Amino acid sequence: DPSASARLFAFNTAIAEVLKGKVKPIPHTIASTFHAAGYAAVARQLGVKSLSPTGKKIRLLTYDHCSREDQKLLGDFVVKLVGLAKGEGIGVLQKDHPEVWQRLVTHHGLILENGARDPGVYLQQEARAIRKAQQLLQISTLQAQEEFSVDFDDLLYLPLIWDLDLARSDWVLVDEAQDTNPVRRWFAEQSLREGGRGLFVGDRSQAIYGFTGASIDALDQIRDTFQAVSLPLSICYRCAQAVVREAQKIVPQIEAAPGAIAGTVEWMRAGKGLLSLGPTDAVLCRTNAPLVKTAYALIAQGIPCTILGRTIGQGLIALVERLKPVGIRDLEGKLGEYEQVETARLTAKKDDRGLGGLADTLACLWAVIGNLQRDTQSVQGLKDALRDLFEDEVKGKLTLSTMHKAKGKEWPQVGILRPDLLPSPWARQDWEIQQETNLQYVAITRARERLVWLEGEEEVCL
Repeated sequence: DPSASARLFAFNTAIAEVLKGKVKPIPHTIASTFHAAGYAAVARQLGVKSLSPTGKKIRLLTYDHCSREDQKLLGDFVVKLVGLAKGEGIGVLQKDHPEVWQRLVTHHGLILENGARDPGVYLQQEARAIRKAQQLLQISTLQAQEEFSVDFDDLLYLPLIWDLDLARSDWVLVDEAQDTNPVRRWFAEQSLREGGRGLFVGDRSQAIYGFTGASIDALDQIRDTFQAVSLPLSICYRCAQAVVREAQKIVPQIEAAPGAIAGTVEWMRAGKGLLSLGPTDAVLCRTNAPLVKTAYALIAQGIPCTILGRTIGQGLIALVERLKPVGIRDLEGKLGEYEQVETARLTAKKDDRGLGGLADTLACLWAVIGNLQRDTQSVQGLKDALRDLFEDEVKGKLTLSTMHKAKGKEWPQVGILRPDLLPSPWARQDWEIQQETNLQYVAITRARERLVWLEGEEEVCL
C-alpha cells in the first residue's frame, strides 16, 4: 500500500543514520533511535523546542536528598538502580514495590559501597538504599515536569509514565530486538497503529547488552506480547563459508548463503597476523587496553590505525582531569593511589564488572603514557594523544575496536586479538556467561571474507 506509514527503530545513532539513508526515498517512512522518538514526545509535552539530557541527573539528586554519609554508602548503588528501574518501566509496566526493586538488584548483582559485613545490618542498609531509589525516581519525574531536567533514561521513561500519545504507524520495525528492555518494547507497541503490523529482527545469540538493562529474554517477551510468529533467519549473507563454519561451533543452525565464497579462517601469531590486515579491515578485542598497545606498535611501523569510540577517549580524559595532576609524574602517582582506592572499594562491593573496567581503564592510560614522546610528556600532551587515538569515524586506516563497539559493523578481514580474554573472568552469573559466548559469535561474524585469530598473550611486537 503506497499510503502505508512505517517507523523503523534502530539500536543506536550510527545504525539509525544508515537506515535514514536507505528509507529516504520511501514516502511516509521514518527511521530513528527510540531515544530520538522519546525526545520529540517529551519536548512536545513540556512545550519546549529543545532539551539538554544529562547523564548526571540522579547523581545530582543524591547530593540534594542524601546525607553525606548516605552519599558515600548508597550513592553508586542508587544511581545505577534508578537507571535500571526506568528501563524496566517501574510504576507502570511493573509495580513500584520493594520486591520488584529487589529482583533488579539481584539480577544485576548490585552491591552496596562500603556496606556492613554483618549480613543482618547489610540487608537493612540495602532496604534503605532501595527506598531511597524509589524516592529519587519519583523526584526525578517531578523535576522533569517542573524544571525540564531530564536524563537519557527519561527520554523513554517519561512518555510511559506520563502516558503520552506517540505517533502511530501502519508498520513498526525494530532492529536488534534481542537487546530491547521493557520500555523500548512498550515504545514499539504504542507506535503501532491498531491493525498494523510489527516486525522485530533479532538474534538471541547476539544478545550482548544485558549489563545495560536489556532483557535477557527479550525475544520471548516480544513473541508473547505481540503474539508474534517466529520466522528463522538462519542464512548468513555476509560471511564466507569458512567463517560460517567457525560460527557454527557456537550457533550450529547458521548457514552460509548459496554462492558464498570459500573464505578462510586462520590462526597466526599476533605480529604476523596484524601485518596481513589492511586499511579496510579491523582488529577486535574483548577489552580496550590490548588495542591501545597494538595501536602504538602499528603506528611505530608506519601503519595508520584508529581505535573506534571517541567516548572512550573522552572518558579517559575526564579521569585524568578529575585527578588534577600538575604533570605526568604527578599523574603517575595519583593513578597509583586511584587504583588502590578503587580496587579496595570495588572489592568490598564484590563488583567484578567494575574491577574489570578499572583494570582496562588504567592499562589504557599507562599504555598511552608509556608511548608519549619527549616533547609531548605533559598532561596536555596525554589528552591530545587520547583525542587522536580514539575516533568514531575510521576511513583509510585499520580499525581497532572492542567487540561491543563492532556490533552492527562488518569488514572484509577481521583479526581477533587476545582470544584468551574470552570469556571475561568477571562474568559470574549464568546470563553473563551466556552473553560472553554471544559476544564471541558477534566478533566472528563481523568478517566477510577472512577471519584471523591473533594468538599470543604477550604485548604485540611487530
